Amino acid sequence: MKVFETVSNVGMLVIVVSALAMVASIAVGFVFTSAFTMGLQVAAHIVTIVAAGTLKVGYVAYIAGRHERGLAI
Repeated sequence: MKVFETVSNVGMLVIVVSALAMVASIAVGFVFTSAFTMGLQVAAHIVTIVAAGTLKVGYVAYIAGRHERGLAI
């Protein structure tokens, strides 16, 4: 069904966007700490946690869409 293909596509988009957000927030919060203010580092730590949760939700949507279409996960 077309709806489950859309669910898979949206899930993959969420995975990609949240992975990019995690990479950026890890860079700000852990790697290049001397280049950013304390407030930005705190925000980066929070974004790291939120992006990890969002990535998990995106993965569940992705595999649910594939499962309902009978595709391998």
